[in-house]
Amino acid sequence: MKLNKIEWSQELSIGNDNIDLDHRRLLLTFNKLVDLINTDKDREDFAGILNEMTDYAFSHFKKEEDYMQEFGFPDLAGHKKEHEAYIYKVSTYSLNMLGIHAPEPQEVLAFLEKWWQNHILQSDKIYEQYKNQVQSEARYIPF
Repeated sequence: MKLNKIEWSQELSIGNDNIDLDHRRLLLTFNKLVDLINTDKDREDFAGILNEMTDYAFSHFKKEEDYMQEFGFPDLAGHKKEHEAYIYKVSTYSLNMLGIHAPEPQEVLAFLEKWWQNHILQSDKIYEQYKNQVQSEARYIPF
């Protein structure tokens, strides 16, 4: 079964160039994983790229959390928990990838695809909408 890549679209943009750039890079790395599976490369290559994606996600999450803290996003703790759960799950996949009980790469990709699309389209859009609302209210000065 041939797996599909995630193509960047405006729908995935949250409206912050720095965060969007990170998301694009993460999706490019996801697409490298898809290419590996579609060409039947070995698990070692897959594990290496998965580790690369996890490392970059870790730095991206820190950037995102700092950004949310700047404008006082009220659900920062909940958003951080999503990030922590992702890192735990993907780190577990990475550790198990070369072992006896290795997950199927398709299982890992299905998780990554669903997680990133849901996270960007829902969780990340919520904090950006909140930031825009806060900025809009700050500009409104009643007389």
